[in-house]
Amino acid sequence: AMEALEYADYGVIGEGEITIRELCNALENGGDFAKINGLIYKDGNGYKKTSPREEIMDLDFLPWPDYEGFELKKFLLISPSISGVIRKNTVFMIASRSCPYNCTFCFHTVGKKYRQRSLDKFFEELDYMISQYNIDYIFLADELFSVNPKRVKEFCERIKQYNIKWWAQFRVDHITKNPELIT
Repeated sequence: AMEALEYADYGVIGEGEITIRELCNALENGGDFAKINGLIYKDGNGYKKTSPREEIMDLDFLPWPDYEGFELKKFLLISPSISGVIRKNTVFMIASRSCPYNCTFCFHTVGKKYRQRSLDKFFEELDYMISQYNIDYIFLADELFSVNPKRVKEFCERIKQYNIKWWAQFRVDHITKNPELIT
C-alpha cells in the first residue's frame, strides 16, 4: 500500500488511535519514529516497519471521534448505501472490535482479540449523537455484534426507548441457538 501511495510518508498498521497520537507528537517535536509501534514509514528509498501495536483491550479508554472536526452534520446529509442502509441521519458506531472466530472467508480488520465497549459508554455516546445531530439510524460497524446473547438482549432493551432503527452483523448459529435475538 505504501508503494502504491507513492507520496505517503507514513502508514499506521492495526488500531491507530495511540499510534497516530504518537506519530503527531514525533512530527511536531522531532521524535524517533522507530520507537512508535504500529508504524510504517519512508526511510531513504525504502520503508521501515516498527513492532506491532498491542490491541487496545479497554475500548472505554478511547475518546469519541471528533465529530465536529469531521463535519458530521454534512456527512449526515448523505445517504450511505452500505448493506442496504440508504437513509440520511445514519451514524456509524462501534460496540465491539474484532471477532472471536477464524472464518476462512474473513479477515479481522481490528485485531484478533474480541473486545467490547461497555453498554453504558455506548449509550452515553448515542445520547450525545441524538441530541447534537438528530440521529435516527445507527449502523453498528462491529465485525460481529452477536457474540454475547445476554449483552444483545440488554442492548435491545436499552435501545427501545430511543425509537430509532439500527443495523448489526449476526452469525446464523447465534440465531439458531438464541432465536429470541431476532424477535
